[in-house]
Amino acid sequence: MSPARPRTRQRVGAAALAPVALLSALWAGSRVEHALQDHAVSVAVGGSAPSPPASRVLSDREVHGETGFAGPDRPEEAPVPQMHESRTWFAAGRWWAVLNREGDGALTIWGLPSADGPWVDTGVLVDDREFVGPIVAWTGSVLVVASSGTRSYDSHALRTNRFRWDTAQQRWRQMADFPVTASATPVPGIRMLVEPSGSEWLARQEGDGIVVARSSPSGLDHTGFAPLPDGVGASDVGGFDLIGSGSTVHLVWRSVSADRVHVATWSGSVWSTEAYEAYGVGGVGPVTVSSTGTAPGRPLLVLVPTSLAERGRNDQDTALLLLAIDGRTIRTSTVSRVQDQLQDAALVVDADGSRVHVLATHPPPVDSADGVGPTPVVAKTAAIGDLAFSPGLGRPVLYGDVGTRLAAPVVPNGFAEADRGLLVMAAGHDLSGWRTAVVGGHLAAGPLRGGTGTVDVVHDTFDGLPSRAPTPAAWHAGTSQPLTSTIVTAPGTGRGMLIENADGDHAPLACRAVPLSSSAVLVRADVITAGTGATDARLLTVRGPDGSLASARLSRKGEAGWSGPDGRVLAGTVAHGTPLRVTIQIDPRRHVASIRIETGSGVVAEGFEVPLLAAGTAGVDEVCVGPGANDPGASILLTDLLVRQG
Repeated sequence: MSPARPRTRQRVGAAALAPVALLSALWAGSRVEHALQDHAVSVAVGGSAPSPPASRVLSDREVHGETGFAGPDRPEEAPVPQMHESRTWFAAGRWWAVLNREGDGALTIWGLPSADGPWVDTGVLVDDREFVGPIVAWTGSVLVVASSGTRSYDSHALRTNRFRWDTAQQRWRQMADFPVTASATPVPGIRMLVEPSGSEWLARQEGDGIVVARSSPSGLDHTGFAPLPDGVGASDVGGFDLIGSGSTVHLVWRSVSADRVHVATWSGSVWSTEAYEAYGVGGVGPVTVSSTGTAPGRPLLVLVPTSLAERGRNDQDTALLLLAIDGRTIRTSTVSRVQDQLQDAALVVDADGSRVHVLATHPPPVDSADGVGPTPVVAKTAAIGDLAFSPGLGRPVLYGDVGTRLAAPVVPNGFAEADRGLLVMAAGHDLSGWRTAVVGGHLAAGPLRGGTGTVDVVHDTFDGLPSRAPTPAAWHAGTSQPLTSTIVTAPGTGRGMLIENADGDHAPLACRAVPLSSSAVLVRADVITAGTGATDARLLTVRGPDGSLASARLSRKGEAGWSGPDGRVLAGTVAHGTPLRVTIQIDPRRHVASIRIETGSGVVAEGFEVPLLAAGTAGVDEVCVGPGANDPGASILLTDLLVRQG
């Protein structure tokens, strides 16, 4: 361990894009006892003795105990887990994770019934795209998930979703009006904070700089990504991380061209920046940051893989370096050396701020007798007071498949507590599935209900949006006609989205993407029409990949019905301006739908066994509503939309 001092300091006035405070899943309580340190493997005493071969240290599972349990599998299109990919959290007495489900590979919420597994799919949909990588933030009351692809396609856009825990039903429920598109372009490698107000702060590296975006407290609207204010100096960035607590936010990055780590801090009114010199930290590579407590002003811990191996030094050079930054004071400590071959390291701190744990992967050791050995995730522990890590590889806590190189270990954001233990997950660079271990703790969460029954996939109420707000990001024009819609206050119904026929000649159509697999789907919409138009108002249309599956309509004369294979079916009458509830149930296996149009006083029109207008076997793509055409005064007000699968 060696002291260092900051090199430069800057202060920058408040900018329009002021960062926000972190409300992440930072947990208070006692540490994970000594679970990560007990029986630690010290392969060299005093740091000077030669280490034994990795095959001797890592191949004997009987000595090292925990190997983790297997599952679930990862689909072919799922991305390899990356550094900073936090997809796990602890709530309601158990561990949870966002993982790919079987079949279509969509991301769903999984729960852990015990420390020995297995993971159970709750069926709660987070993102229908199997090729995106998620990160999560649990605030203690709201789960925020951001997910993005990596390619420059609209389908890879950054989405955010939010959930609350339903204590009565013992399941996660998606919050109204989510998910939303936070960025129309993909944002791989994103970092995310959630402040006490609910606002998200999103950051990513762009070239050699850092750009940030923020959301409204509801999370329904986001700014575009923009560079940090002039003077902060976020350039020459080789890797970065984001952390904060209370009203303080820290952006921490390493320089590409100098052995220097920079910390930009927002304290509520001004930016301040510090630069700290530390031998070997210059270059391109990840930066991982934690703190030693939830209170503002607590020291930062910064984990950096050095570039000394690339500089052609010897195998005793520092490979993983930990910096403890407290104001203008910095301490450095060697976590591992080049010869140890530890990579893709993650950082976890005990809740009481007493110990720090570094978890990393090691290449599969080669055993002359057995060939290629098991692939480990190892842990090294030190007291924060002295940051003295024992030399060597540390203690194996998780093994992967024999001969498969594990990707970066996945650990929760926040602190480790004794009662819940520390959840560690890892998956291979190939198509091997996940392996999980719970280190320490006394987890006994009990049985968990799987993904059976119905799941509310979308529930838009618009109540969280301000009046006169533009079209929510999740909605788009369903025809070539531009979509003209605003959020309005509707007497007696709360907020709603008003779709107006501003053109007059051509009817607009507002559509909400809800891609679902070929299972039963119920769609329910509360609408109010105005104006007559020369064509039908589309009260609710459900579309699939091959076109419309079912469509409930209201004619200019107030005739309620639906579209059938042989034309329009009229089944009742109701005056325009009457609040209507429209329900369409799709049964793709039987190729039929049931359609109901009702008012508060009873059913106006109802049809059973209505043949689908298109095949429907590939599932549902989107749901749409729209007013009639040829009337500039025609409009439709949507006050509630529910999409339920199963």
